[in-house]
Amino acid sequence: MAHETLKSFQRERLSPKERMALGKGIRQQTPRNSLGNYVIQARRLNAVSIINRQAESRIPELVPIRLAHMAVNHFAFFRASAAIMAGDLAPLPSPDKRVQLCGDMHVSNFGFFSTTERRLVFGINDFDETLPGNFDWDLKRLAASAIIAAESLGQDLVHGENLIRRMCSKYRQYMQEYAQTPYVELARTYIDEHTILERAHMRGVSDAARSYVKKQISKARVNTNQGVLSKLTEQHGSGTRLIDTPLFLMHLEKTMYGNPLVDVLDEGLRSYARSLLSDRRAILEKYRLVDYARKVVGVGSVGLGCWILYMEGLDQSDPLFLQNKRAQRSVLAPHFPDSQFKTQGQWVGLWAAARLTSFLAMA
Repeated sequence: MAHETLKSFQRERLSPKERMALGKGIRQQTPRNSLGNYVIQARRLNAVSIINRQAESRIPELVPIRLAHMAVNHFAFFRASAAIMAGDLAPLPSPDKRVQLCGDMHVSNFGFFSTTERRLVFGINDFDETLPGNFDWDLKRLAASAIIAAESLGQDLVHGENLIRRMCSKYRQYMQEYAQTPYVELARTYIDEHTILERAHMRGVSDAARSYVKKQISKARVNTNQGVLSKLTEQHGSGTRLIDTPLFLMHLEKTMYGNPLVDVLDEGLRSYARSLLSDRRAILEKYRLVDYARKVVGVGSVGLGCWILYMEGLDQSDPLFLQNKRAQRSVLAPHFPDSQFKTQGQWVGLWAAARLTSFLAMA
């Protein structure tokens, strides 16, 4: 009887060598030289139409801010163009190897954050468009972002191409290494600050790049709830309150659909609490909501309902900030199945739960 119960864990596992052979078989179906050709489709939906469609579901008064942010330079436009790129990638050859895609994998969607063990790590920090799909979509968007970012910073095409070659080389190197790594150890593998600093001190890294890395690490160390407290709040007679900065940070009473905001946020908090592990939920429930306001964030996200919640634990010296952000259907959804979960927020939670929980550890 015991063997019957454990059947699902007795299935045959492919060895790294067998998985390598499987990957080469997939490559034969979609050769690498087929990935370098791009032909504009005759009925391709133009970029303006796609941006206008996205504006229809966004907060009207914030749409001009989004457009202004996109108009700053090529890279700013690219940051908000995940839907445009998804449409361009859809008709191209793509190896049918599914992973949980970020969906908006560009260089500015990486940053430092703290794990629940207060370990400073570097990784993806935006999951708004996450969805299972073909693995190369994230790689292609990341590569495109690197060359566009390099151009926006004044570098030439050769510099951008070298960046992409190094990026792809490291990707191959680590995929081969991870294929041999025990699963539990792999789940605990991070790019932490020590790894970043080691790379920064390697031969060939400029002093300017080394200084920039150290500056970003120092900045991340103070980007805690206590660090944010002085930037976003001020003292009133009734206590601590978020600072109004129209239209970027505003106290409002209703959502864009006319619903009482306090009811929406209350349900959001209760839903979030239910999604946490019991020990994290117990910590969150010790805090009380003091103030909340709508906040403009990012470039591509401008116009979506995003709310900053300020909470206090013991007293004002024990602050906690949470972000409540409306999740829309992923830009990948027209191209890959998205029916596994009932709501769009569950997709985002699939990747973001660990990051959100880490805020509690930083309180």
